[in-house]
Formats: sequence, C-alpha cells, structure tokens
Amino acid sequence: MQPVFLGTGAPLLPRRLTSKRVRLESATRDGQQVQLVYSVAAS
Repeated sequence: MQPVFLGTGAPLLPRRLTSKRVRLESATRDGQQVQLVYSVAAS
C-alpha cells in the first residue's frame, strides 16, 4: 500500500470520514504492493 497525495485543488473528501460511509470494494495484490479500492456513500 502506498499513500497518494493530491498537490492542489479542491479536497477530494470531507475532512471527517466515518467508517459508516466507507466500504472496501476490492483488494488486489501486486508483488509487494496492494491496491485498495473504496466506495464512499453520500452524506
């Protein structure tokens, strides 16, 4: 897993994101890394 940072622009997500709104959709291994795909429910 690698962190990803967005340099500029509007925030992608609200500052507070509770676990009730986030769902892990898939986890794929690629060598020593893993790709995690999440969905976020509307507030």
